[in-house]
Amino acid sequence: MLVVMTLIAMLLTLAVPRYFGSLEKSRIRVQQQNVATLRDAIDKYKADLGRYPDNLQDLVVKSYLRQIPLDPVTEAADWVVIAPADPQTGNVYDIQPAPVAQQPAAEER
Repeated sequence: MLVVMTLIAMLLTLAVPRYFGSLEKSRIRVQQQNVATLRDAIDKYKADLGRYPDNLQDLVVKSYLRQIPLDPVTEAADWVVIAPADPQTGNVYDIQPAPVAQQPAAEER
């Protein structure tokens, strides 16, 4: 029984880090896809209406998106909005993911 438990523990030490690493990679890929979807909706809005949206919610109101997608890394819809050079053409030219605050390193005792 002890040998079986030892083997399971060894396998878990190999599998768990890979699992969490693949979760993080998946979040990054979904974030990239959400950014691409938002940028595509902004471009279609501009092509149809001749101006950029005033805020991201305009994309939902005008049915370019069903809802503003969440950023899977921060788990919120906290996209950073980039305004166009000419403010007369709207307020949302591009978007970026919100910066993620780094977790402080655990202090060694």
